[in-house]
Amino acid sequence: MNISDEGIRLIKAFEGLELTAYQDAIKNNVKRYFSGKVCPQGHVAERFTSTRGCVVCASENSKKWSKKNVERETAKKARWYANNSERQFDSTIKRKYGITAKEYYSMYKSQGGVCAICLSKSQGKRKLQVDHSHLTGSVRGLLCINCNTVLGRIKDDKEILQRAIEYLQKTEK
Repeated sequence: MNISDEGIRLIKAFEGLELTAYQDAIKNNVKRYFSGKVCPQGHVAERFTSTRGCVVCASENSKKWSKKNVERETAKKARWYANNSERQFDSTIKRKYGITAKEYYSMYKSQGGVCAICLSKSQGKRKLQVDHSHLTGSVRGLLCINCNTVLGRIKDDKEILQRAIEYLQKTEK
């Protein structure tokens, strides 16, 4: 039996997806299922259990709506961020640094709410920044934006920092 190039492409695209009947998806309480059926737009893709709609079509329709309604979409995003700022903060530091908001606030409290280098308090709504090693990825502490920028600009090079200290001491009048 010969399989067409299109057939091979489809097999590779859906490798690992298990064929599931709609009734089984409902029984198993899953949000999406793969039936292997072609939607009216020609997509062979997962479907939402709630609507039986094609995931690809829903994504395309959402993108079209967003392009047509830029102002409404921008306002919607702004409202979401305003109502979910802590959730967004937790998600961001978890993704970037591997710590939770609880761990951040614990570190903040242990540092007395000040930068670990210059001892200044965070300004206004701006939080202290998470300082991490670019070599190991490990979190070192919390810094103000100025101190964090300095370490980033010198690429955490202790020799450059030492020369900067010596320069300041030498030129001090």
